[in-house]
Amino acid sequence: MKPITKERFDALCRSKLPSANIVVNEVEWFSDDDERVLGIVVIDNTDQDWSWMVLGRDEAGLFRAIDLGVSIPTREEARALLMTKLTEHSETGASVFPQEDVERQPMNLFEAVVPPGSIHKNYSILAETEHHSSAR
Repeated sequence: MKPITKERFDALCRSKLPSANIVVNEVEWFSDDDERVLGIVVIDNTDQDWSWMVLGRDEAGLFRAIDLGVSIPTREEARALLMTKLTEHSETGASVFPQEDVERQPMNLFEAVVPPGSIHKNYSILAETEHHSSAR
């Protein structure tokens, strides 16, 4: 497991509710090496206790909660519990964690819809190179 920046977490987890920041403050962000599962440690704004959440991609490719713990007394304990659960979910090897309520199709902006000779070189670079994986 590795720490990641809030910016990286936000880029991967674009399905967050803006109103979540009213209830909790995000403090730490993590992922497994392949970024198949994400983790977050938060503090509750109401009672100042800690929570953690593991997120995995649903059938449409959006990161959603697959495991969580609440009402934890310390940040350190929340982080330790998160690391255990992140490892467990990562070690399954799963890249999709079905939610069974998904009605939308996965969005794939990088599926070519024109012949290869018609694709702009910058699009090809963005769509195919490892260097630009975070932009994808």
